[in-house]
Amino acid sequence: MKQKLHFQEIIDKAISGGIWKQIIFLSTIVFGFFILILGLTLIVNHFLPIWDDDYLLRKIYTNFIDIGTQCEEDMLLPQIIAGIIGLLGSILLTGLLISTFSNIFERRVEAIRLGKVTYKNIRDHYVIIGFSEITVSLIKELCKKDETSKIIIMSGQETEYVRRSLQAQLDKEEEKPITLYFGNIESADELKRLNLNHAKEIYILGESDEYGRDSKNIGCTHKVCDIRKETKVSSQIPVYVQFDRIASYSIIQKMTLATEANIYFRPFNFYENWARLLWSLYSVSTNYSHLDYRPIQIPKKMTDSISKDYVHLVIVGFGKMGRALLLEALRICHFANYDDTQKETNRIYTIITIIDKDMDKLKNYFTAQYPYLEEQIHDIKIQYRKDDICSPNMREEISEWLKDKHRMMTIAICVSEPDLSLSLGLNLPSCVYEKNARVLIRQELYTNLGELIDENQDKYKHVKIFGMLDRGLQKDMLKDQLSAYIHQYYTCQYCKNDCQSCIFHIKKKEKNKFIKLLYEKEIEKKDASSFIEKANQSWSDLSEPLRWANRYQIDIYGIFCRTIGYDILKESAIPIVHKNVSKDISNALPYLTRMEKYRWNAERTIAGYRYDGTKKKDDSLLTHPLIMPYNELKKKHPTEISKDKDVVMNFPYILALEKYKMIKN
Repeated sequence: MKQKLHFQEIIDKAISGGIWKQIIFLSTIVFGFFILILGLTLIVNHFLPIWDDDYLLRKIYTNFIDIGTQCEEDMLLPQIIAGIIGLLGSILLTGLLISTFSNIFERRVEAIRLGKVTYKNIRDHYVIIGFSEITVSLIKELCKKDETSKIIIMSGQETEYVRRSLQAQLDKEEEKPITLYFGNIESADELKRLNLNHAKEIYILGESDEYGRDSKNIGCTHKVCDIRKETKVSSQIPVYVQFDRIASYSIIQKMTLATEANIYFRPFNFYENWARLLWSLYSVSTNYSHLDYRPIQIPKKMTDSISKDYVHLVIVGFGKMGRALLLEALRICHFANYDDTQKETNRIYTIITIIDKDMDKLKNYFTAQYPYLEEQIHDIKIQYRKDDICSPNMREEISEWLKDKHRMMTIAICVSEPDLSLSLGLNLPSCVYEKNARVLIRQELYTNLGELIDENQDKYKHVKIFGMLDRGLQKDMLKDQLSAYIHQYYTCQYCKNDCQSCIFHIKKKEKNKFIKLLYEKEIEKKDASSFIEKANQSWSDLSEPLRWANRYQIDIYGIFCRTIGYDILKESAIPIVHKNVSKDISNALPYLTRMEKYRWNAERTIAGYRYDGTKKKDDSLLTHPLIMPYNELKKKHPTEISKDKDVVMNFPYILALEKYKMIKN
């Protein structure tokens, strides 16, 4: 049984309701009083005739809307009645009307200020769910790529706080497309306000410092799916989901999230983004140099002596950023001068040293997540050090390290406290700066001091600031088109059928030419839509763990290029791959193939796979029989080596498809 409302409650709800409720309430009051005045005047006029019946209604109406018409009356009684009618009309049609519309206007302004207004007709817009550390960076990227589309941000944080934060970091042009909504991002009803069915892209960032943020972001992803499913939307929309913790991000990479086909789920992590911006292929578009790495001159013969130079990466602070840098280094630090046919004492290893005062606890937590790193990544040695970078022993050890002319050192200061981070990075042993070792200092904001450090060409010329919140996201890093091409290449390569009848018209003996054929079509400006559509469809059908295997493959391409003496530049159009590039790759093929094998070993190990030589690959149990040293694979599975060779020979064309040009240095 519904509870009855009292009369006063009904009135209060009407005058405090929405615009239409208030207008209807006002109209009802005015019309009701007019009918009441009409009735009373008819009664008075019946007993004391003051106006002619033919003009009675017009008299009442004109006096009701204009109090000044009483002056037209000659008699006292008509003047009094006309004055009463005019006074009531004036109160209702001026005072009440003005106050009502003033209230409506004020409530509208307040609703906009608080982010409670919903715009139902916005189309082709970007949706950002949650206000986090990287929202500003994302907005800058969206404005850079698309200057015309609206951006709706929904957050459960106070709208005024969000607005002030954006105004402090964005210019006026970047602010223009933004509309702020206040709402609970865990509520499906609130999410429906965002016009998700008509959006271009959706970014689920979650709220800053919110407990259980990663789990809530997954829940929000499912709600987005359900909302689109309810309206029977079949088209697929990209949904980019931020995972704040490296642990949960690693977990989500190992499983396929059960989502509907109407979204394309793409997880990402801010700290990994920065790691890739520093050292992977994506560093081409930033001002960050690679790890301290002198390109090794490839000998003419495998038996010739090779460079003894080696990379030593020192990571100070093993929090979220430190772990992300370590994982990225494990994926890319596979260099040409590591040779597993040599005695172990003669092998040129990459060394990664992590220094943290709380290393005992942090190491156990990390190695529990990644249990096979040391036994399956053969060309990298990891050192976990419980120490303080400022301690005399540690400073002395760093100085000793730099006496080795073959050691190429990069020191990354990853502590989260900004002042301490600067102090540590600028007060290392003097030999660090004298020997031109690279130093990276994490700062969440790029201050004037950071700008001075970047511009310094004397003592601090190899010191760089990184980790800024407003620069940790590039849309190119979230695009999967190249990864889709790489996957389609593997699909064609492993296909056992004669494909002359398929859309590619690839002969059986040319299974490894999908990438090159696509590149040729793009260069010759021929229709490549069938290639692209097929690659995208195959990618959509791929499980999330295998998608990451393709995404991470391109990270090492920059090191491939430097190994054979090339730099990379981003072009505005697809560049021509010259024959000299293929010739240089062929000359270095044994080295590059070995590098690719060790990269693959590391990537699969980080993904959770363990070696099991007695079984076939099992993606559910995460076992693989091919995670082994290069020369062992060469002996036991010689046909597998050719697959790595094909990858290496194709990488210049993969780069070209993304408009990267290789230039001989």
